[in-house]
Amino acid sequence: MKYTFVLIVWLACFSVWAQEISPRYELVKMNDKINTLYHQVSPVISIDGTKLYYFVYNHPQNTYGKENSQDIWVSTLDDKGEWSEGKRLGPPLNQNRYNQVFNALPDGSLLVRGGRAKNSKGFSIVNAGGGWTELNIPGFEAMDKGVFNGGTISADGQHLIIYMSEKQGDKFSDLYVSTQANGQWSKPVKLKISSAADEYSPFLGPDQKTLYFSSDRFAKDKVGATDIYKTTRLDDSWQNWSEPVNLGKHINTPVGDAYFSIDTHGNIFTARAGARVDGGNFDLFILKPRNFRIVLTGTTYNQKTNLTVQSLVDVKMKDQQPVHLRTTPNGIFETRVPEIDTYTLDVAATGFMPFTQAY
Repeated sequence: MKYTFVLIVWLACFSVWAQEISPRYELVKMNDKINTLYHQVSPVISIDGTKLYYFVYNHPQNTYGKENSQDIWVSTLDDKGEWSEGKRLGPPLNQNRYNQVFNALPDGSLLVRGGRAKNSKGFSIVNAGGGWTELNIPGFEAMDKGVFNGGTISADGQHLIIYMSEKQGDKFSDLYVSTQANGQWSKPVKLKISSAADEYSPFLGPDQKTLYFSSDRFAKDKVGATDIYKTTRLDDSWQNWSEPVNLGKHINTPVGDAYFSIDTHGNIFTARAGARVDGGNFDLFILKPRNFRIVLTGTTYNQKTNLTVQSLVDVKMKDQQPVHLRTTPNGIFETRVPEIDTYTLDVAATGFMPFTQAY
């Protein structure tokens, strides 16, 4: 006669790390090859995660030197996982007083600040070969009356999220969208998620549906002077977005947090001021997802007699090698496995029907 099993499993978290930032991330300040005595701001990671673009403020090597200048620099990740010393990029980039990369596109092109003419306003895409394409956004120059502007572009190059202000001399920006159809860009439309506060430094996540941005808006979950928020695109019009959510203390700190870039591996690159609310130099940091493992324990029973049974247990997980276990004589097993959503356990023992259950 063959009997069937009853399997009872308990799941428990393993290796909890409790500090000011979230236990899901490890905060790593980038090395001194990148962070210097100057401001390092606006990190933008390439699609493959191997090149980090950012600008350095008032560096003596900048095109306009140490007075009111920002040039684009780049650091490259080597095979050992080390970031190289930051290198200032040459022509055709860094021709203006204020230079900045907003996006790295899948083909290696960069969305940058300014047009082809020196110190002109607007946005351009510069390809890997140095080719320069200006984005002709109708109404942008007339609408942009504030002090600051910038943007982020979708991976297909068809949708541009802009931050700017239509008020003369205003230091607070709002978010707008411009869409390209048949080679023509539309006039920017203000997004409803904009508030009376400052919204700036938008960045589209790898899924092309999540928009991150910085804001000093007042909210009950406000963490610091400026926090990073996220919102989700609700449709293909690119004008409708979910209510922005503060990313919380695992990303935001009591000081200024701005400029956010995330790669396909989940590594987050941010710029944050020093340990004081009033600043200190901006430096670049990485928030790396921590690899959690859980303890999987259980006991196998004879369903009819309710007695424990020594058995073989296979733990199967998507995209992972199965784990093969033998229980103790009392039917107890225990192992550590990656933290994923679904597990399947197969149980076998002589004289018993095979048993499978998903969790």
